[in-house]
Amino acid sequence: MSIIYDALKKVEKISGAEKADKSKKPYYKVYFFYILIAAVGILLANAFFNFISGSLRPGQKITPINISLPPKQPPLPPVPSPIAPEAELLPQQSGVAGKQLTPQLVLNGIFFSENEGYALINNQIVRQGDTISGATVVKISSNEAELSFADSAIKLTTGSR
Repeated sequence: MSIIYDALKKVEKISGAEKADKSKKPYYKVYFFYILIAAVGILLANAFFNFISGSLRPGQKITPINISLPPKQPPLPPVPSPIAPEAELLPQQSGVAGKQLTPQLVLNGIFFSENEGYALINNQIVRQGDTISGATVVKISSNEAELSFADSAIKLTTGSR
């Protein structure tokens, strides 16, 4: 009986080893299969979305497009600033030749910090009592600035009422 028992043990070992060898599949084949499935899925999805968007119809060939850029143009000349420099003075509207010239002043904006008002005149920040182009700032309110120049009053407004 020991001979039969030993023979059965050998047969079990051989069949167990064969089963173990058959269960071990090479992993590269499995990974290759997954990669292949993913690539086919991506290609099908791309074709589907191109068909839906209308950019490519079935049977339509892709044709290259020639794009030409316009020739370079020379740069434009500089545009003079609409704001006059401080030194530039204009004659008064009255037309009297003997009177002093009034400066050209542009009110760009008004803002308040705590209880003090500031005006942006000719792109310079001024407050009450400051002088710009020979004119003294007398008063700054929410939408206008009053200045005095050579015994005359100048009112500058922001344009918003």
